[in-house]
Amino acid sequence: MTESKLTLKDEQDRAQTLALAPGSHIYAKRTLYEHHGIYVGNGRVVAFLLETGVTETSFDDFADGDEVYLICHQDAAFSPEEIVARARSREGQMGYNLVFNNCEHFANWCVTGKEKSTQVNKVVRTVCQVVGGAVLIKELYDRRGTLLQLTQVMRQLPRSGSLTLGVGAVALMGYGLYKWMTAKDNDRDES
Repeated sequence: MTESKLTLKDEQDRAQTLALAPGSHIYAKRTLYEHHGIYVGNGRVVAFLLETGVTETSFDDFADGDEVYLICHQDAAFSPEEIVARARSREGQMGYNLVFNNCEHFANWCVTGKEKSTQVNKVVRTVCQVVGGAVLIKELYDRRGTLLQLTQVMRQLPRSGSLTLGVGAVALMGYGLYKWMTAKDNDRDES
């Protein structure tokens, strides 16, 4: 998957919208996240929103003044016409879920048949790494606050029974469960 930046801040740049092919997976770069949608032609985008569900809107409303990027899928499973039809087939659908059914899941499903969100994967992975790192750092110090060598920590782990190890194990199991659930969801997707 590659990306191309479309800067659509003034009238001259808006001409790029007309050159954008229907069926294109695009996203607007917000401050803390990316908002994904499918360009369906004539300056219109179908996107999944928390408040309104899957809705067709103007390109300007979709962009909301932010820079817009084009995602080029090498794994596209459908023609541009089919992608537009798939996007429109879900108009009116509700049930937005930030983790399991968001705008990026929707746009990827339209193009590839697989619901996936790299944003969610990054957040989950980062949280697990932070929790796991905190657990490791805590375990590197003994009760007197002395830094232990990693080999000493590894010898103590089986009999440690500490709360931090429990939290770390839960974090890793949670990440594993999340990966299993998203893989299971992808198995249900059509190809």
